Amino acid sequence: MGTELKGKVALIIGDTGAAGAALAAGLAEAGATVAAVGSAGTQGPAGAAFAAAKLDDRAAVEAAVDGLAAKLGAIDIILLPVVDPAGLIPVVFAELSEEEWLRRCETPLRAIRVAMQAAHRAMKAKGGRVLLLAPTTAMTGADGFAPYTAVAEGARSLAKAAARKWGELGITINCLALTPEQLHPGASVASAPQRTPNAIGHVPDLRTEVAPFIAMLATAPGIVTGTTLIVDGGNLMSI
Repeated sequence: MGTELKGKVALIIGDTGAAGAALAAGLAEAGATVAAVGSAGTQGPAGAAFAAAKLDDRAAVEAAVDGLAAKLGAIDIILLPVVDPAGLIPVVFAELSEEEWLRRCETPLRAIRVAMQAAHRAMKAKGGRVLLLAPTTAMTGADGFAPYTAVAEGARSLAKAAARKWGELGITINCLALTPEQLHPGASVASAPQRTPNAIGHVPDLRTEVAPFIAMLATAPGIVTGTTLIVDGGNLMSI
């Protein structure tokens, strides 16, 4: 059991599945108290305090976050998964209907905006670290996944815009870029093939490697904000 995050509260906002469970376990092992806000009918990571909310409803998400903060204490770290496995279903962009575009792109992006607004509300008094979990395909593109990548790239833009203003409150906002396989363990992923082998020889494990990296960011001086940190093991090396 680590102690880097002892006394700190980490919150995940969004439906994360296996990836969220692994990250939550890693953060708990680093000493953090972990909580989650997810959709009704879902379950939070094992051992985490959980509150349900409609994720694109600002009032509902803010109420859920407020309730968890009242119970656990001020929130220090917030993780926001940008996309979900449903976005991995390929679609022909040239044939995409307006209804389908709204469902697969606009609604998830609205949920990210709502989550970021809830993060600001929770952290404006004392600062904190906000990390968006985005797929590397946001930067490379992937045939058949226009909505999936558009959500991720839109979220990166939101993060940079907010980071410029919220830094004066001590809130840093960065993106962690992971492969779709990291973000959606066990899901069927048909994204573009890797360009080269990973430089470090493997894909970083969420629980034992990515979570400790997040812990390091959470405890280091808040001098990095508005950027994207690639944690795919050295495959994508430029953005």
